[in-house]
Amino acid sequence: GVALSKEDHIKLKQVEIKAENNNAEAQWKLGMIYFKGLADVTENDDDAFHWMSKSAAQNYAPAEYMLGFFYEHGTGVKKDMKLANLYYEKAKKHGFKVSDNTQMQF
Repeated sequence: GVALSKEDHIKLKQVEIKAENNNAEAQWKLGMIYFKGLADVTENDDDAFHWMSKSAAQNYAPAEYMLGFFYEHGTGVKKDMKLANLYYEKAKKHGFKVSDNTQMQF
């Protein structure tokens, strides 16, 4: 990855702190960072799944959608279409539209 500026490093640290304090949006962001290998973080499917699961447990719709994706594709977890569909349905129930999950921003 590209080396982070001091400002971006601070933003990343803030996201990590919020995630550790059970902030669902921050947990989703951290999950996406690990999933995509963003912000000078090494791609790690296990960590991505971990943070996405914590966020989805709080009914955060974008994380529920991504958990569905992870189960569908076997990302950080064994493939399971039944669970994939369950999480896709939860995300939809909580107002998620696929177009909502296109951009990853701090």
